[in-house]
Amino acid sequence: RAGNLNILIATPGRLLQHMDETPYFDCGSMKILVLDEADRILDMGFRASLDAILENLPRGGTGDGRQTLLFSATQTKSVSDL
Repeated sequence: RAGNLNILIATPGRLLQHMDETPYFDCGSMKILVLDEADRILDMGFRASLDAILENLPRGGTGDGRQTLLFSATQTKSVSDL
């Protein structure tokens, strides 16, 4: 169960698949989302998958919300938009 995990590492496609298809896979308590190589992920056409993942996670912001960390060698417009 994802609720008991400290660290989860997955590709965007596989994470979205688990969110959609794996019973009891719940990321509702996720506090930090780390996207490494964000520019490459977007260049490879995973924007729709990332948008779907973000829609299924707690919102960021103040208080107890989710923090999203983006790591990229370059700051492209697509990374900035995300």
